[in-house]
Amino acid sequence: VRLYQGEAVVVDFKSALSPRGKLQVLAYASALKALGCSQITVQITRTNDGEVLWEKSFSDDDYWMVESVKQRFYSAVRSGIFPKKAEHNSCKTCPFAKMCGTTAPI
Repeated sequence: VRLYQGEAVVVDFKSALSPRGKLQVLAYASALKALGCSQITVQITRTNDGEVLWEKSFSDDDYWMVESVKQRFYSAVRSGIFPKKAEHNSCKTCPFAKMCGTTAPI
């Protein structure tokens, strides 16, 4: 996973392509926004050939949406709403799929 402004910052997230992993990426991006980065592009690339599997750019307009997703996600995790991995294995059954905006159409 790369989060960069100018130079690339490489950050490893376990299961970065899962809904939970993508929300971790969104949360990290919102933290960079809070530090004053004006434009952030997040790329998830395949390690062996570098193919870009997913990409999203964040501008000031997206910041509050990202922050809202992060807050809802952590609130749901704390309250036990987020299902355990055994209970779902795709975006179709993830309660955050429509909200996170990172998934294939449902």
